[in-house]
Amino acid sequence: MKLSFDVDRTEEQRYCAPSSENEYLIYRECPFEMACFQNTTIEILEWNVRNFPQLFSSFIKEKELAHGDFLFLRLPALDINNIKQAEAAGFYFIECSIIPYIRLRTWDREKFTRLIQPMERATPATIPAVEEISRSAFQGGRFSLDPNLDNDRADFRYLSWLRNAYENGEDIQIIRHHGEVAGFSLLRFEQEKVVYRLAFIRTDLQNTGIGMMLFASTMAYCMDLGVKQIDGGISMANLPVLNTMTSLGFIFRDPTIVLHYYVH
Repeated sequence: MKLSFDVDRTEEQRYCAPSSENEYLIYRECPFEMACFQNTTIEILEWNVRNFPQLFSSFIKEKELAHGDFLFLRLPALDINNIKQAEAAGFYFIECSIIPYIRLRTWDREKFTRLIQPMERATPATIPAVEEISRSAFQGGRFSLDPNLDNDRADFRYLSWLRNAYENGEDIQIIRHHGEVAGFSLLRFEQEKVVYRLAFIRTDLQNTGIGMMLFASTMAYCMDLGVKQIDGGISMANLPVLNTMTSLGFIFRDPTIVLHYYVH
């Protein structure tokens, strides 16, 4: 069971068409992926142009992007016209994603009391177990699904993300089962809101109820800290987590299509 979210990006930038400043695309660079993949990685955020493939080609040349450089974008699932434009420019489908969302004041905590377990912040003694859980659980992430990225590089990216989060002091909370680390949640606190960035349980504990226990315990932990809202992002193919979060009272919004592009 897993839930995953992307890491920080740089400030947004604008690239204008050579022939008109009224035609442009908005993008931002992704330094974390650049460090992991040893390339230039860019997220395309939006565009305002009649011929996106033509503008995109100009952008590739202007930025002097080279073989192995990587671009990606997310589009609303019903934005058929722009999805077709992106595919015409060479982008290809990777996954559908959606945002789970809940206001904790609406959560029926009493209903899940029996599932709520004490949580512990990850420490130097427990982080190796957290990393070991991650090694097998990361396999279904969007970079692992990309046929143009080998598994070793995808695994390195995900594990580096986790290590980077830990070293930067982000909140990694674990639960135990029979005294052993059974799963963890990686959380980002933003004022009265939490962004749920990752959630994993050990593969040998799948379909045992530990996943529900992890989510319920994390929600109770957040509520006790005064958090008002939890959201994040998840692949729509991740049915175990979608079902678990639905059972816990989450609603879902903003379905998107994720597309990738590699410079050849």
